[in-house]
Amino acid sequence: MLITFEMVAKKYAQAFVHVYGKELAVETFDQIRVFEDFLATQRGILLALTLAALSTQVRDQLVQKIVQQFQLPHHVQRLIAVLIQHKRLVLLRSVLKNIRKMYAVEQGIMDVSIGSSHPLEAAQRQHLCAFAQAMSGAKKIKASFVLMPEMISGIRIKSDTYLWEQSIRKLLHHVQQTMTQQVGL
Repeated sequence: MLITFEMVAKKYAQAFVHVYGKELAVETFDQIRVFEDFLATQRGILLALTLAALSTQVRDQLVQKIVQQFQLPHHVQRLIAVLIQHKRLVLLRSVLKNIRKMYAVEQGIMDVSIGSSHPLEAAQRQHLCAFAQAMSGAKKIKASFVLMPEMISGIRIKSDTYLWEQSIRKLLHHVQQTMTQQVGL
């Protein structure tokens, strides 16, 4: 059996959630996402932490400062230390992503992106969140709102497992497909 990068990251995430899952809070979900985004743009940080020339004390202080800066639970510091010890720090982003996914599943949280062709008012946002929650059956919706003027007019709700869209762009695409099929192109 071929063991993939993602499978190993998922095992670390499962172990983390098994040990510390009950101690995590909903706010941790957002803090981990911000840290993930930081790691995506600042890849040199992980490289610096794996340098052999870096003393263990300096490395531990650097990890501690990173954890404090992003207001992460101290358990993440332990996770980073384990990944460094196992020489698998390159897995950190993937492990964090899997931790978020597992935590969301356990808590019934669905992370959705809601795109609209125009800015939405607070009442419209609440209505769309309620709609997404009803359609998905999730206990809670964590929504991020995105402006998508290319839709011309409409709404798009998307998650990892769910996509719903009503827009002029979708309608025009459907008309184009129908016309193409009728003409035989």
